[in-house]
Amino acid sequence: MRLILLMITALLLTRLARADLAFPPDFEFGLASAPAHAEDQLHDTWELWADQGHVAAFSPKLKPKERLRFWTQPEIEIELAAKTGIGIYRLGVDWGRLVPHQPGTNKCAGVCPRGIQDREALEQYRKILKLAKAKNLKVMLTLFHHSSPKWFAQTGGWLNPETSDLFRDFSLEVMKELGADVDVWITLNEPTVFGLLTYVEGLWPMGTKSSPVQMLDLGVWSGTYARAMKLMAKSHREIFAAARAQGIKTPIGIAHHFSYILNTDGSRPFWVGLADRVWTWSFLDQIQDHMDFVGMNYYGAEFPRLFTNSPLANQEYSEAGRAVNPRGLYDLLKAAHARYQKPIFITENGIADSTDWLRPAYMTEHLAAVHQALAEKIPVQGYIFWTLSDNWEWADGYCPKFGLMRVEREQNLERTPRDSYELYKSIATNRSVTDDQRSLAWSLVEEHVGQDRPFCRASDGLGSLDEPEPRPVQPFNWRFEAL
Repeated sequence: MRLILLMITALLLTRLARADLAFPPDFEFGLASAPAHAEDQLHDTWELWADQGHVAAFSPKLKPKERLRFWTQPEIEIELAAKTGIGIYRLGVDWGRLVPHQPGTNKCAGVCPRGIQDREALEQYRKILKLAKAKNLKVMLTLFHHSSPKWFAQTGGWLNPETSDLFRDFSLEVMKELGADVDVWITLNEPTVFGLLTYVEGLWPMGTKSSPVQMLDLGVWSGTYARAMKLMAKSHREIFAAARAQGIKTPIGIAHHFSYILNTDGSRPFWVGLADRVWTWSFLDQIQDHMDFVGMNYYGAEFPRLFTNSPLANQEYSEAGRAVNPRGLYDLLKAAHARYQKPIFITENGIADSTDWLRPAYMTEHLAAVHQALAEKIPVQGYIFWTLSDNWEWADGYCPKFGLMRVEREQNLERTPRDSYELYKSIATNRSVTDDQRSLAWSLVEEHVGQDRPFCRASDGLGSLDEPEPRPVQPFNWRFEAL
């Protein structure tokens, strides 16, 4: 009798664990993009940085400066996004396109204003937002997504105290002009990543290589990274306060980069507390009273060691070098809710995977992590997948392929849907992840174990490759419940 009860219990637990995952009616599914990734005719600091040879996989034959023609043909991406059944679309405005000249100089018709200078560009952004609204999409608009005016770097960037005030004034004018078509505001995208890769690693425009000591804030002395974080936090707080004073009630937050920091054996060692404090929580702590929600960008785990972050042989990675770990998303959702007691919006989650062997399971397993968090009453408002179409990926150029749509750059940017596009369409439309979808997605991973995939990250874990190197699919069970 006892054996029969144990068998019945095991069967019930198995069925429970493998049940379809339904999401609440008010849960938002979405897709995300950014001006520097998608807009053509954008002669920004990233284009200049690439021209100087600092961007990998940027061959002229790829027509790299056309990006995705989101400026001249935005309807292509918006139509493809709407067809997935999502409810919210995240995009951005480019500060340098709207404010091409340094405020206070005489390069405009008179003295250049601190706010919007190019009114024609403003009207094109207004048109783009209205195209999205016409497709019944809510709009999440980002004001700073790693692309900056050319004068920005020349005047010291986020190390110049005046920059904080200039960005505040610019942001408030954009809110005033475009607010009628915006449902959620993101002031800053991943400020910590921008600070690290610009002012410490020197990998982003117009950065310089410096010591990791620059990340520290010792009170009497602050490194360049820490000083930049203080000014970005100040600007965000002032934007939030001024918007509320002006009667703007639209939710305001940032899209913050969260990494699941682990030891090489997968444990959470004692030093993680220090790493988390500097990297994960310090910036959010500075603005916690000036945000309506926590915006979470999550891509995977990090295994930092002294002087290196090189990939580990026993872990699975995206083409961009992010270790796949859905458990990290769940743990960070719990930690962020416990710390701030605010709603959470997953503002980015995705994987670079040109083969599309891993992306379906990556998507379903991370949504399983979100579903478990929701079951534990953690207020996750939505999930935005990165991204719709293969695009320019910062200093990695066009090597990593994050898109649900394959983009043939040598064939006039022709788009072809990957299987994961259809999967996300089914999930967003039906508001659920079925057990069959999860099982089939994982079977796809298992059948390709040992086969080579492209890998775009250099051996040090930081640099980028012009041509991808082969890396085999690992025999590693990274499903949510297995970690």
